[in-house]
Amino acid sequence: MLGEPGNYFEINTRRQLIRLALAHPIHRTHLPLEYLNADEHYSITIRKSLLAIQEADRLNITNTKHRLWFAYVFTNHHFLFYVHTSMCLYALETMANEEQKRQFLPLAQSFRIITTYAQTELGHGTDLRRLETEAVFDCTTDSFVLNTPTLTSTKFWPGALGRSANYILLMAQLYTPNRDHSCGLQMFLVQIRDLNTHEPLPGVEIGEISTRFAHAAGDNGYLRLNNLRIPRTQMLMKLAQVDEQGNFHHRGDTRLLYSAMIHMRIHLCYTFSVSLAQAITIAVRYSAVRFQGQNSNGLSNICGILPSEQLAQVCRVACGGHGFLIASGIVEIKNYLDAVCSAEGDNIVLFQQTARYLLKVMQQVEEHNGKQNGSSVAYLHLPSWSSTTLINLEDYCRLFESRSQLQVFKLD
Repeated sequence: MLGEPGNYFEINTRRQLIRLALAHPIHRTHLPLEYLNADEHYSITIRKSLLAIQEADRLNITNTKHRLWFAYVFTNHHFLFYVHTSMCLYALETMANEEQKRQFLPLAQSFRIITTYAQTELGHGTDLRRLETEAVFDCTTDSFVLNTPTLTSTKFWPGALGRSANYILLMAQLYTPNRDHSCGLQMFLVQIRDLNTHEPLPGVEIGEISTRFAHAAGDNGYLRLNNLRIPRTQMLMKLAQVDEQGNFHHRGDTRLLYSAMIHMRIHLCYTFSVSLAQAITIAVRYSAVRFQGQNSNGLSNICGILPSEQLAQVCRVACGGHGFLIASGIVEIKNYLDAVCSAEGDNIVLFQQTARYLLKVMQQVEEHNGKQNGSSVAYLHLPSWSSTTLINLEDYCRLFESRSQLQVFKLD
């Protein structure tokens, strides 16, 4: 989302979008969000989220990345439809068949329906195979019957579920009449609220979860389903299909079912980079006008080894007592990073997945199977970088690539 390293036009575009977003008069009509209660916070944030969409249309911002950036700035990273725009639209585009795309994509792209991603359950997070939500196909009505049969099967944490969303992308175990075991996890597009009254549909229990210490306006929610019926055609059918007789058919690589989650994790990396840049900017500017001590040795080493949420804490402490003030802006950033670092999966699981993939790539390097041009790991095939000068952004990127390459070689 940041564009190519050193791309002046991309950076200039982002700066123009920042100016346009912050110039809107709504930003001068309310107290700082930190001084509002939960309902006031949500009211302002939902207004800004809707306005961000309308303003992006009015300003003819058509590039998807630019629209997301504009909304991110406009709402001060509280865009309530972030999951809808960055995750659910992607899932519909990649996992719905052509007929489903024609029916649902225009509604989702125009925000006539607002979706969220309902996967995590109260008793199950990264262990996806043990998800308990059930989708049982009924041949007599050509529909799926959806249930959360146990307390631990309650869908828990989806953003925008508590108040905003009227549809969900539901991950559930699929059962058909001619099988006595699950056909595996499948994704379903499910309406959960009336489009006119916004009240939950019969068979849907829905609400907000308890207060979080960050991202308070995110209206994360919980969901329970009791014999909710949806048409057979609302199972996303590009990768798998159930016909009218209840026969299950594979139509693609089922691993692609998790691509929406991977796509979201990439967006989280971008979120981290922006928030960390903000925290570091605040700390550096503060240090330029108020010295905390004479000896700064070791700061670069600390910054080099700390996880991002801990680095934000280093930046806060570097601002002394002023860093403890809400007005510094750094406290909210730190709390936000604390929250995001555990979103979309346990970090240990992500480390294992990434390490396995990198080891596989390194094996290909050792076997001289050729370069992976255009891939995100193509740099692992490049010779070691030995330059002693850092002149432009490309040099910095090559330095980070070389360091990453060295770390993977050590792992191997």
